[in-house]
Amino acid sequence: MDKNTLLTITACIYFSMAIAHTARVVFGAEMIFFGISLPYIVSILIAIGISYLGWKSLNYRD
Repeated sequence: MDKNTLLTITACIYFSMAIAHTARVVFGAEMIFFGISLPYIVSILIAIGISYLGWKSLNYRD
């Protein structure tokens, strides 16, 4: 597996997780992590952060 393929797969995983966090906010689903309810703003920040990581990993391709 070469570098470009691995970076593309990694970016797709990042983008799919960002979509999952965005869908959580849109549909109003509740996420409980170790007994604590995770606020929607945390999911929005996570979605922004991992979208940025996915975008940066696509930029590192040759």
